[in-house]
Amino acid sequence: MDTLVYAYIKARMNYSTYISEVTEKEIAAKLGIPLRTIVSCISRLKKNRILIGKVDENAVIDKGYKTYNKYHITKENDNYYFIYNSLFKDNIGIDNNTDACKVKGLLLLIKSVCLKETNKYISNKPYKGSINKTELANLIGLDNKTLNKYLEIAIEAKQIKLIDNGLLILNKSIVPDFVEAEQSNTSKPIYTKIFHLIYYWCITNNIVPPNRNDTIIKKNGKVYRTNELLSRIAGKYSITKEDIQELITKYGIEYIKANIDKFPILNSYIPYVLNKRITNKPNEISLEYITKALNIDASFTSNETNEVWTL
Repeated sequence: MDTLVYAYIKARMNYSTYISEVTEKEIAAKLGIPLRTIVSCISRLKKNRILIGKVDENAVIDKGYKTYNKYHITKENDNYYFIYNSLFKDNIGIDNNTDACKVKGLLLLIKSVCLKETNKYISNKPYKGSINKTELANLIGLDNKTLNKYLEIAIEAKQIKLIDNGLLILNKSIVPDFVEAEQSNTSKPIYTKIFHLIYYWCITNNIVPPNRNDTIIKKNGKVYRTNELLSRIAGKYSITKEDIQELITKYGIEYIKANIDKFPILNSYIPYVLNKRITNKPNEISLEYITKALNIDASFTSNETNEVWTL
């Protein structure tokens, strides 16, 4: 539960000052957790200087109850990851809210030990070709009984899927790789949008999605990325989810379905094309497999210059 509470506090943070000002009552209301539980969680979080450097307590008296704390959040290290705020309010298919919150917290803990820029946890020492639960429990600081209980609930609620040697987080509010700024002269959000179209098409079709596998170079305080396959895919199939939503808003989904030939733009929309091209769904897929399905030449010669972009 502490992990989810910390995530909410950080989500309310001012990203210029790294300060979050939020009442305990608000946290309790937004997460649907009893106030006394929130108070206990925050008491423990105050002791964790890795996450929260300092807490200015009782900055404001809220209706006679001194709960408005000012949290000085520790700046991220290289292992940070992204989540959407929808995680805090989404119904994840678990009726008991306490269990739902604990599963959300478990997802966040597991994400912290996933392969970098993926939602896949792979055991270092798999047990009979499957996940080593004892190893995972030790990594995220839970006892085996607690992990087994909430892992089972998460799997039943389709928040986690067991895969070879590990597991895959299915919750769509936990970003597998990263989020790029929409308005930036130094980023290429189209590549991330295209990758996410492929990724969530896989999730929807019960396929283990590909790893992004960007080539990453850090130089002079900047991060440079390049991805040959995504570059080629985006060059041919550049229609995004936002483009399709605009069409639906203008014409209506039923009209589009009934007049599909009038909308050739769909032939550049990856999920639409993949549904037609990949009829026998594999258990797992790679970007190389995707490029072949999309009839894209994935070969790369030394005479070609692959695009590099910065973040």
